[in-house]
Amino acid sequence: MTVSHTAILPSPDDVQVVGETFTLNTDNSSVILFDPIINKGIVRFEVLVVSQLNEVGIAVESARFGFENVARFMHKGWFKHIGGWLSDYTEYKTNDRVTLELNMDSNPRTLSFFVNDKEQKLYVVNVPAAVRFWAYLQGKPESFKVLKFETVSAPTAKHSFFSSKRKWGEEWK
Repeated sequence: MTVSHTAILPSPDDVQVVGETFTLNTDNSSVILFDPIINKGIVRFEVLVVSQLNEVGIAVESARFGFENVARFMHKGWFKHIGGWLSDYTEYKTNDRVTLELNMDSNPRTLSFFVNDKEQKLYVVNVPAAVRFWAYLQGKPESFKVLKFETVSAPTAKHSFFSSKRKWGEEWK
């Protein structure tokens, strides 16, 4: 089921919005937050990288940024929360689809990542009780399109034996 959503633009002059496509049109960087706040269900957020996209992730409900308040997936295939970058995961680039899947009904709550439907080996547990999705555009003319913002009845993520689990609130090494 599609989730009705709203983009929160910190500086509307920096980002052009046409339908579900967001394009940075200045040399300023921009973090675009998405409402609603997610606090229940299994929710998938999928974007198409139209022209480079630096990062996507989730932030705590209060949206006060700082490494302890966000989980980030960078285009280079790097992940970060608290601590250094974790690398050697799948990069994403123009024309790729990046999906974040929150399972707020599981115990513990989880966040999983996909690139072109391929589940990444890293996933996050102990996700805070209320979060929102975000995307970070760093330079002109980075652009992405929201393809899906939906609830699903069952998670797609499998979290295989070879998956790497990281805990929210702890340093990632």
